[in-house]
Amino acid sequence: MRILSCFLIFLLSGCSTLIERTGGIEHSNLCTSIDELNKLLGKPKLVYGHNDHNLPKHIFLRTNNLSYEKILVHEIKGKVKKASDGVPQMYLAILTLGISEVIVVPVSTVKRISSNFEKHDYVSVYDEHGRCILSEVYDTNGNQIMTGWY
Repeated sequence: MRILSCFLIFLLSGCSTLIERTGGIEHSNLCTSIDELNKLLGKPKLVYGHNDHNLPKHIFLRTNNLSYEKILVHEIKGKVKKASDGVPQMYLAILTLGISEVIVVPVSTVKRISSNFEKHDYVSVYDEHGRCILSEVYDTNGNQIMTGWY
């Protein structure tokens, strides 16, 4: 019986982590050249030059002190993955010897399915040489979700 319970714990642990880590676009892969980004995400929703003074407030506050040439805003539908996805579920499974998976797997499944319907604004800032120097993901209300300096 002990062998069976240990095997069951081993089988259960990690399912929610796998669910959290699947699907979507990896945030770290988005900060590429302008051509590659347009190929990956399509035509940008908004384009701002270095002399534009009509930037949305949440973008202006982040780029106010930067020397940039161009800011692109793309709309992303679906999940944007980050490196820490699934880590809390993994730790919880380890600490509870897999028992937490009974609750966490259904929650992760619902969360993963609902993330397919999310919309995000991906903002990428480019310098005069065409290099991505800042990339950020915002929700539809302008709240910052992820950031990356390059």
